[in-house]
Amino acid sequence: HTWWMERSEGACEDGEGPHTVYSFEQALTPMSAFSTFFGVFLVVGAVVAFIPQHVKFLRRRTQDGVSVFSLFLQNVKFCTSSLNAVILKYPQFRACTVLGVLDCTPSLLSAYTIFANLALCFPIFVYYQLFFRRDTTTTNRRQFFMSRFLFGTFGVAFFAGTISTGLLIFLLGECNKVTLYVGQAYGIVAAITTLVQWSPQIWTTFWKKGSGTLSILGIFFQAPGALIVVVYMIFITKVPTLLHQQYVLHHNHRRRSPHGWSTHSWRFSF
Repeated sequence: HTWWMERSEGACEDGEGPHTVYSFEQALTPMSAFSTFFGVFLVVGAVVAFIPQHVKFLRRRTQDGVSVFSLFLQNVKFCTSSLNAVILKYPQFRACTVLGVLDCTPSLLSAYTIFANLALCFPIFVYYQLFFRRDTTTTNRRQFFMSRFLFGTFGVAFFAGTISTGLLIFLLGECNKVTLYVGQAYGIVAAITTLVQWSPQIWTTFWKKGSGTLSILGIFFQAPGALIVVVYMIFITKVPTLLHQQYVLHHNHRRRSPHGWSTHSWRFSF
């Protein structure tokens, strides 16, 4: 086992969440001053990366050139990533009430980055609905109804996911295997949408022969930013890679701890 997995296992001692000061301290990931500063930089960077797209949408006030399917997939990715973070980092969130915000915040910076992405990506989805320019063509009508359908589907799914996640944590507990499997399921969805989210936008840009309302500057910021975030999560906050998580999940199937189900932690973050 890696050092990080041992620390995470301490967060679910005896199959339950942390309940002593020591167990809450064990649930946190030690962060150096540089790592903390870099995490704050990433949160700020997540905000800055979305500003060009917000500005261009508000300036042009049209959906032309933007793929609603890509917007839908991006919001699904950030939504499921956020729910994944809530479940698998819930002991660290609870640590804030015991150890104080200053002690727990460094361990939660990766989660805050994901939350910031969702908070800034969803309004762009709203802009698409508000600024949709309708005409009498069949293609435009189909795009309009599809955009409303995808927006409504996301809203219902986000509401249902948030409610069910809250119920799982408070009724079953953050260390219950059902809760953890749901958290992993959110991570799998996030991983799949990450792989395909830009495919519809690439096709739209190719078909339109131009970027339209799509901000190239925003894409320029987001692409390297996503790579930096992944490196930060793996090497600084000790978030394991996809293959590592698959190993841990397989290991949990094969092993029980002396107190019951193995409580090794795993997560998906993108």
